[in-house]
Amino acid sequence: MQQHCQQWLEDYGRQHAISLRLHQGVCALANTQGKELAVIEVPEESQVVMLHAPVQPLQEQDSALLPTLMALNFEMNAMRGCWLALDQQNTLRLCTQQEIAFLNSDTFAQWLNGFIQQTHDVKAFVNEMPAMMTASAASA
Repeated sequence: MQQHCQQWLEDYGRQHAISLRLHQGVCALANTQGKELAVIEVPEESQVVMLHAPVQPLQEQDSALLPTLMALNFEMNAMRGCWLALDQQNTLRLCTQQEIAFLNSDTFAQWLNGFIQQTHDVKAFVNEMPAMMTASAASA
């Protein structure tokens, strides 16, 4: 299955004038400033492709946001098949996965582009959350 994904990455790379390769089942996609846009993971013998990307590192003062952030995982329309998780560095990450059987080069590119846009939207929302919570608390 990794060979299918490698071909899709090569096709995607040609469209964007970049070189993309799976290394031990993982490929990181970065913007021109070197910021991570998405990590593509295709575990050996897996039937799924997983995408994940950083939203923001969480600090101790962000712990009050965590229940609200995790509640977003149940907002089907807002999350569009994605979910939030914390990695080992306490960074909030947006994640999604798709069965390889449902993808081809075109649908993979559309899915990846949609995920990158969704990550951008979620980052903007998460950055606004502290101010929204403060305003909500002040009006209560």
